[in-house]
Amino acid sequence: MTLSTRIRLWLIHAIASWCVRRNRFRDIPHRGKPYLERYAISGWLPVGDGRENSDGNRMLPSLYLHCFRDFDRDPAPHNHPWPWAISLILSGSYFEFRLGLGGRWFDRGSFNLISGDTFHRVTELVPEPGEKGVWTLFLCGRKKTKRDQRSGWGFVEGRYIPWRDREVGGVKTSKRAE
Repeated sequence: MTLSTRIRLWLIHAIASWCVRRNRFRDIPHRGKPYLERYAISGWLPVGDGRENSDGNRMLPSLYLHCFRDFDRDPAPHNHPWPWAISLILSGSYFEFRLGLGGRWFDRGSFNLISGDTFHRVTELVPEPGEKGVWTLFLCGRKKTKRDQRSGWGFVEGRYIPWRDREVGGVKTSKRAE
């Protein structure tokens, strides 16, 4: 491992530790397995039980450090509750499938631009040696309001389904996420 790689990874882990000490961390599982670690550097942080941990104005963009521990195992493409987002891949790489556009690899140093109407899935992860996942820096706009079209986030299974209304295996998605 080169010195620049060691320094880059040390900085990533230092920022993550700083967020944990500030109680600005959320582990997001999928079906009981690690999926995504979200470290909020600034902005809005939902904590998963209807509460939130915000360090300021929800109208401003939020900046997160993400560690993808697993790819999107749900076969339905999803969107996000933000009108826009930019992801910078800091460590590792991933393959993303976009509805209507196909797929492409995002490697370390590349940017991924995601609109609120982008329906996608991360289908493959390649962490750097010794890392538990793929690290990204994620900047996103304010959370969509109820007045916005397709408010919040949802899935496409032949048609758009808001995440709270979706059932997988007889269980509402909103219950799985809590």
